[in-house]
Amino acid sequence: MKLIEWPVGASPSPEWGDIRAAIINLCATLGLRLTDARDVCPPQGSGAPPLPLDPLAVAQAWAEAIADQAAIFGPDLCVNGSWNMLLDLYISGRQKRRISVSSLCIASGVPPTTALRHMMLLEAQGLIERMPDRVDLRRRYVDLTTAGREKVERILIAAGRRTRPASG
Repeated sequence: MKLIEWPVGASPSPEWGDIRAAIINLCATLGLRLTDARDVCPPQGSGAPPLPLDPLAVAQAWAEAIADQAAIFGPDLCVNGSWNMLLDLYISGRQKRRISVSSLCIASGVPPTTALRHMMLLEAQGLIERMPDRVDLRRRYVDLTTAGREKVERILIAAGRRTRPASG
């Protein structure tokens, strides 16, 4: 997608956030997907305030890159079960979806016993929590803790900043 350029010497209006929101809504209506906030950000040095990155978009792009790695290199290379879990929990949480322990094991990309060990480590670090299903007591759901969400988001924001195009 082509970046929106500000005319030389022009100063962006305070309504830039409204314009950005309208562009995102229009793209969603048309079925287009913005990969991250840089698609509708003014170039650096334009005088416009920097817009925050959408960590969800960065997380989705990262998850797609992990899937691409598995498709290209094979599922046994480039696997980081803990990160895959954290990323899946972050995306699911932002999309208001609940993730069961068994679904998270699958998302990890590692064998179930290894995935359960990863979950125990993540839980011991205070990054995730498991909660019982009120309807089916055999099932348990997993979610990021507040601390886990904040740490994942810090990584996603840092990664998103690294992918912004250099000012030209």
